[in-house]
Amino acid sequence: MSKRNDASLQKITAAGGSYVEKTKGQVKTKKHDLQYRVLFDKSPLPMLIYELSSYRILDVNEMAVLHYGYSKAEFLNMTIHDYRPQKDVEEVNKILNGLIDKNRAYQFGVYEHLKKNNTTINVEVSGYAITYDDKECMMVVFNDITEKEISLKKIKDNEQKLLDSQQQLSLIYNNVKDVIFVISIEADGKFKFLSVNQAFTDITGIQESDVIGKYIDYIIPEPSLTLAVSKYKQAISSKEKLPGQKQHHTLQAQK
Repeated sequence: MSKRNDASLQKITAAGGSYVEKTKGQVKTKKHDLQYRVLFDKSPLPMLIYELSSYRILDVNEMAVLHYGYSKAEFLNMTIHDYRPQKDVEEVNKILNGLIDKNRAYQFGVYEHLKKNNTTINVEVSGYAITYDDKECMMVVFNDITEKEISLKKIKDNEQKLLDSQQQLSLIYNNVKDVIFVISIEADGKFKFLSVNQAFTDITGIQESDVIGKYIDYIIPEPSLTLAVSKYKQAISSKEKLPGQKQHHTLQAQK
């Protein structure tokens, strides 16, 4: 053996490896195995290895123990069915029995898993077929997306509530007898119509298409225009609602 290979073996052995092989190729293989071992044990995601023929768990990493609550000894006395709801066992068996190409990574999808305390979590499962301890196995990685799905559900629920609220407001907006309209504040300090309700068109006789996108000075004539602009600016400045007004503006499409 060369001095270089001998030095490599000493470094690997010092890092925790135990090797008898002396050839250069074997040293390289063992170093690769040691790197794999570190990546497996220190992965930030739960990982485990199980035998494909029996589904028996052969190894788990630290994060799997922490996340699921089972001790390593308990995991090693379990199969991959023991941390799943019974309803999913048949589907999982069909998927695993149907594996043809074992030399590639698999994205199995999202499944329910059970922690030791019977808490149900939603887990994104991926895996890769490997040979471990001279057995055909699958090494799987678990990504718990439970909190992510809860957050997404809250967002969807809030969006639905907002939509329901908008529909209710739209129903009121278009069915009240009072004239209601929405105007925008433009960069030049002018005001532009964004929408009008049905009462607006019924009372004024002006079609919605003739109003939307038009400045208010195109629709409201003087002297009502000056009064309206003054009130709008006052409301913007004080950030208060406009007081009710007894007088009604005479609206007309100016040419």
